[in-house]
Parts: sequence; C-alpha cells; structure tokens
Amino acid sequence: MSERGGEQIPSRERRCRAHVCRPLEPATILQIHSILRRAFKYAANWRWIRENPAQLATVPRAMAQVTDPPSPAEATMLQVDLGRLRPV
Repeated sequence: MSERGGEQIPSRERRCRAHVCRPLEPATILQIHSILRRAFKYAANWRWIRENPAQLATVPRAMAQVTDPPSPAEATMLQVDLGRLRPV
C-alpha cells in the first residue's frame, strides 16, 4: 500500500488503468439473452417465477459477417503457392 493525502491506497487501485467502455455487439447480446431465456424458462417450469420475463425482451438481430471470397483465379493461385510451400 502507498499513501495519498494521509490515506492508504490499496495496490489494486494503483494497478488499474483508465479504460473506455464499448457497447456490446449484437451477437453477444443475443448469446446473453439466449442463456437468460433458458434459465428463466426453467425457473418458470419449476414454478420459482410466474412467467419468463426474457420473452418480453426485444433481441437485436446478429449481423451476418460480409465475406469476400477469392475469385476462381485467385483461389487457383493460392493453391499453386501452397503447393510450392508444402509439397504433398
């Protein structure tokens, strides 16, 4: 511990750095919602709660990743180059 103005500072505070929070990706929110929905479903089935509150939530759509596959000519060039690197 070190001191700051007469008070002691725990070592974990000295190690912490400032950070910037970022919003969660839609796919992450979808995964969390799926887990919570299932957990609440079991709780409702076991009559620990009356209804599943996760059913009322609006879930964002996960965005599909846009891919740019190689053209047939580029794929052929890749195969040729890989064949040179690792002969079969």
